[in-house]
Amino acid sequence: TVIGVAPERFTGVDLQNVDAWVPIAVATPELMGPSYMNRGSYFLQMIGRVGSGGAATAARQATLVLRGDDVYSGRDSNAVVVLGPVQEARGPEISQNAKVSVWLAAVAVIVLLIACANVANLLLARSLQREREIAIRLALGSGRWRLTRQVLTESLVLALAGGIAALFVTLWAGPLIRAFLLPDTPAFTEPLDARVVAFTAAVALLTGIVAGAPAWQLGRRDLTPALKAGAAEGRYQRSGLRSALLVAQVALTVVLIIGAGLFTRSLRNVEGQNFGFDPMRTLLATIDLPAAGYSPAQINALHLQILTRLEALPGVEAAAATVAHPLESAHGCWVSVPGRDSIPQLSTGGPYCQQVTPGYFAAMGTPMRGRAFTSADRSSSVAIVNETMARLLWPGENAIGKCFVASEKTCAAVIGVVPDARRFRAVEAASMIFYVPFSGDSTGYITALVVRAHGRPADLIAPVRAAIQETAPNLPFASVTPLADLLAPSIRPWRLGSAMFAGFALLALVLSAVGLYGVLNYVATQRTHEMGVRVAMGAQRWDVQRLMVSHGVRVAALGAALGALAGLVAGRVLSSLL
Repeated sequence: TVIGVAPERFTGVDLQNVDAWVPIAVATPELMGPSYMNRGSYFLQMIGRVGSGGAATAARQATLVLRGDDVYSGRDSNAVVVLGPVQEARGPEISQNAKVSVWLAAVAVIVLLIACANVANLLLARSLQREREIAIRLALGSGRWRLTRQVLTESLVLALAGGIAALFVTLWAGPLIRAFLLPDTPAFTEPLDARVVAFTAAVALLTGIVAGAPAWQLGRRDLTPALKAGAAEGRYQRSGLRSALLVAQVALTVVLIIGAGLFTRSLRNVEGQNFGFDPMRTLLATIDLPAAGYSPAQINALHLQILTRLEALPGVEAAAATVAHPLESAHGCWVSVPGRDSIPQLSTGGPYCQQVTPGYFAAMGTPMRGRAFTSADRSSSVAIVNETMARLLWPGENAIGKCFVASEKTCAAVIGVVPDARRFRAVEAASMIFYVPFSGDSTGYITALVVRAHGRPADLIAPVRAAIQETAPNLPFASVTPLADLLAPSIRPWRLGSAMFAGFALLALVLSAVGLYGVLNYVATQRTHEMGVRVAMGAQRWDVQRLMVSHGVRVAALGAALGALAGLVAGRVLSSLL
């Protein structure tokens, strides 16, 4: 029964689409399986809203009580209660997204500064071009403040026009950018309100004032030489401010290009790393047979029937089942090694265990040393460990053939070693993980199926879902997702940073090129008379061209050098995101 309707854009604390919420009371041991009562199974998060004043301090003190409470004691005494704002408590993936967003805002400010320098340079060139006109107007009685105000007004009109255009471009481009870069996140598209318009207007006004800064030179510069000079003389003045603005534009552009390169390289490293499995050709199907009303005996028979159907599908290379969802869950297990008082502890917790059917590693595309599970293996007699567990428990030794004691008090022989597989995110610290074969008398029940495709896994989504629901008709729905899509949210910060940095860097490069061209064009126009005299005196055309181009080359080289130095500093600052 539907008892309420949440606001349209409400998704809770998760940046993903949510269709419905159900009471936590439905998570019974019968529905969740034996792992529901396992101390090492962490699937709940507590969320509270603190009041004003000292409520936050009191909440933090409550965690100290939890750490000393009997409920919190036992095998999991090394666990840590994380209390803080939702962004921090949600973990590194959410914090990483937030950090990238902050840096992208900073990059937008840099592009705005480049645009300000560009407009300021063009206005400065225009004011120098109008020096004689301004000098005549001053001689006829016009006040300097009036002329300064006129130049500032031109700058403000340009800035406000740009601000208005930006609002319309945002309305059109915002949803497109979100759909391209964040396709798996809910759309938080809000209509323009007074706050957005006011903020845009304030930024536009500030931009106009900054870009119109050269106008203040009119109040200090002696314009008498301009009044005496004839227009035909092509009078040219060197401007340190103009060159400084060009250098600043080039330097900031180089910083953005370096940042884009760093993010792109980091993205390639993240996407090209060894995840411990092959996400590009694997599907993950989530099923909940107990919730569909099947008994334990029926469940054991059904998962074998489902696997048989899946393996027979055209385009399927391998299929297997697991109790814990890859990239979504992990079960902590108690482990000891004969002859040792304790085992090493990692900050990531663990060791973690996972029950899988034969063929699991083939379906996941995971390479292996040793042998895989067979249908003759019992869950308590053999195990496959990951490289971290093999290295920590038997340093410098071959782990294959060793044994360790797990929850069933039986020494399980290690028959294989596999690479460290990611448990939740694309980038995370390694954990100790071991795998045991699933059998009919195993604790827990199958919750996920993995299917390896010969070609594109997306082509198998519909056939896999149909095969599951035909075999288990009481199952209302089976979620089938490419494993790569489950990894995508944790790779999002690098993709977002790379794409946006590259876009901003390209925009900055265009702005700088336009600004440099405009200034060089102005200089060439002002020095036309001088160049004519040089040619008349015997100068070669190449010498004249080199003289004109050398100024732009020097400015660009100096800006690039300063930008490279600033890029080295920015690279160190960005190291936490790369």
